[in-house]
Amino acid sequence: MSSKDIQKRINDLQGFTLSDLHIEQLEIILDQINEKIESLNIELKKIERGINVFKTGVFDKEYLLPSKFSSPLRQVLSRGWDLSRIERLHDRYTEERKRILNIINEKKLERKQIELFRNKYLYQLKQFIVAILIVFVLGLMV
Repeated sequence: MSSKDIQKRINDLQGFTLSDLHIEQLEIILDQINEKIESLNIELKKIERGINVFKTGVFDKEYLLPSKFSSPLRQVLSRGWDLSRIERLHDRYTEERKRILNIINEKKLERKQIELFRNKYLYQLKQFIVAILIVFVLGLMV
C-alpha cells in the first residue's frame, strides 16, 4: 500500500461528519445517547440513596458506595470522583444530543423544502441564489 493510498483514506475519514448520516441513523444515535443519559441518572440515584443512608445514620451495606473502600473518608472521596465523572459524561452527552437534534432538524427542513420545490435541483438553485444575495448585500455594506 502506498502512502498516497493511506493519505487518501485518512482524508476520506477526516471528511466524515454526522451530517453525512441519514435521519434514521441519527435518530438511532440519539436514542443511544438518551439511554446513556438514563444510565447516568440511575447511577446518580444509587449515590443519592447512599448519601441518604449516611444522613439517617442507618448503615445498609447494599447502598454504601463504593463497597471496595472501607473508610468513610474514602467513600466520600470516591463518591466525589463518581459525581465528577457523571457530570462530565452528562455534559458531553447533552452537548452531543443538542448537536444531533440540530442536524436532524436541518435535514428535516431540507427534506420539506425539497418536497416543496418538487425537485432537488430547484432547491439547490434557490440555496445558490440566496447565497449570492447574501454576498451581494455584504458587498453593499462594505
